[in-house]
Amino acid sequence: MIGVKYMIDEKKLIEDLEQYAHLSAGDSVDTIKVIIKIVGDQPKVGEWIPCSERLPEMHREDMEAEGEYYMTSNPVLVTDGNKMHVAEYEEDDGYRYGWHSFDGEDYDNIIAWMPLPEPYRPEKESEQIE
Repeated sequence: MIGVKYMIDEKKLIEDLEQYAHLSAGDSVDTIKVIIKIVGDQPKVGEWIPCSERLPEMHREDMEAEGEYYMTSNPVLVTDGNKMHVAEYEEDDGYRYGWHSFDGEDYDNIIAWMPLPEPYRPEKESEQIE
């Protein structure tokens, strides 16, 4: 993938690789193959996923008053190729369908999405805001 730039989750990569730290030098070819697979399987940070390839994972949301439900995704970053928005994907028979923001704006022509990053959590006490 020459010319393609993306980041992987370094902490998860190290965590996944630590399980192979016990292998001996004689296992080096197999170890390299395992490492290449682990690196390739890492979640990508900053990689757009075409909507034609797949949509975000959906979960059930119950509608309290009506006793019905619909399916929705967690919030993700979406783009139409020009602008970016934070939105969720929702589907149900006859209810709402498609991408929309939390203030009710519908987005048409969304072509790709990516997960939002995890919230910042200070690693040291000195980094915490008082």
